[in-house]
Amino acid sequence: MTTSDATAPRRGRPPRSDEERLARRAVLLDRVISAIRRVGPDISLDEIAASAEVSKPVLYGEFGNRVGLADALALQMADRVHASVLKSLGEADRLDAGAVVTFILDAVLAVVEEENEVYRFIVRTMQGDSRGLLDNPLVRVLHERTEPFVTAAAPGVTPAELGILTDGVYGFMFAAIESWHADKRLSRDAMVSMTGGVIAEGLRLIADRSVDP
Repeated sequence: MTTSDATAPRRGRPPRSDEERLARRAVLLDRVISAIRRVGPDISLDEIAASAEVSKPVLYGEFGNRVGLADALALQMADRVHASVLKSLGEADRLDAGAVVTFILDAVLAVVEEENEVYRFIVRTMQGDSRGLLDNPLVRVLHERTEPFVTAAAPGVTPAELGILTDGVYGFMFAAIESWHADKRLSRDAMVSMTGGVIAEGLRLIADRSVDP
């Protein structure tokens, strides 16, 4: 092959548009989710590629590696949680810390229950990575998208406090969900009420406390 051959534009199908690439990625992610649902959270990338009817290099080209794939799945789960919280807020008669926390917790729990195999794939992949608990898209995106709701419900909390508290809320929330999901000794409603109550009360205490100048 000559230099001119190597650098000349390839004939054939023109480059995909951004819309086409996003649509292709969405289809591929749906196939990945179906494979994880069927095989379980310990599925290999070879099995995922075969189930998605693509080559492993195509899978790597789209998502990078197993962690990149987990990131994409986590982002999709965060989108679903955000949409559910917005819907609940739009239908709510009141907006306070307790209501907001309950909406968020209920939405997260619903996604974890509906997509437990996918959730476990994400968690196990993150545990094998060098990043910390809070440094993953699921927590990060939820933090960013729900922070305005928490701010509105607890206006007395300063931005510095809110950042720490929101991280702490999600750390506690996911730990509580993991504990509850292991044996479900409490009913779902009791778990949401108890966990949501603890978080909401903590926000109220910070927001309502008197701070000396």
